[in-house]
Amino acid sequence: MCNPNVNYWPGKQTRAGENIELTAADGAGFQVHVSRPEGSPPYPTVLIVQDYFDPESYYYDLADQYAGAGYLAACPDLFARQGKLPEQTHEAAGARIGAVADDVAIGDLETTLEHLKGEGLVGNLAVTGFCWGGRVAYLFAARHPEVKLLIPFYGHLTAWTGPDGAKPYSPLEEASKIQARVVGSYGGGDESIPLTDVSQMEERLQAAGRVAELKVYDGAPHCFFRTPEWEAASNDSWDRVMSALKETVA
Repeated sequence: MCNPNVNYWPGKQTRAGENIELTAADGAGFQVHVSRPEGSPPYPTVLIVQDYFDPESYYYDLADQYAGAGYLAACPDLFARQGKLPEQTHEAAGARIGAVADDVAIGDLETTLEHLKGEGLVGNLAVTGFCWGGRVAYLFAARHPEVKLLIPFYGHLTAWTGPDGAKPYSPLEEASKIQARVVGSYGGGDESIPLTDVSQMEERLQAAGRVAELKVYDGAPHCFFRTPEWEAASNDSWDRVMSALKETVA
């Protein structure tokens, strides 16, 4: 999302999910929104990594959209230890994200996946993420060769070694470890992610033998997906995601 004012959705179907509580490796509790499709498990599965806002309105809805399209979807709240934002603004979200470490976020995703596997729900696996979450999705895929499809939306591609020192990993440096097919969407007008990084990431993935398409939408800003003024780009990126899911994990 990266945009608390989005109000457009390209999907056509939805199935309401449920919230469950899990315990992380460090003993912390966190919530996961799990949305099931029709039919019997195991299901093709999409693991969702949020951006730096709270996930309830946007990413829980995304999970329900995936379930409506025939996929098990799960979105853990990766900021549970830090608590909810006082308001859904960039200032509040930016102040919180410094406390969230790469290894903790990856660990909570692993806990989520292991729980779903233990319930016998998981078939072929895809992972998607947005902004900071897109970066984490790259890192998760680099550590989990069972990921068949990686779907980053304007995922950052470098380490974030800020004052906390907790974000040391670079997707660009770990590109050769990724075994998944990659279908990414980036904005040509995104001032936060250099297009040279995007092209370099695509080149490194392809050089490693991966099927990779990091499409750049001309003029689109960061967090363009699901905004009415970028309806055409939103529809196209969603269509590409649906096609890739059917071809890769369904």
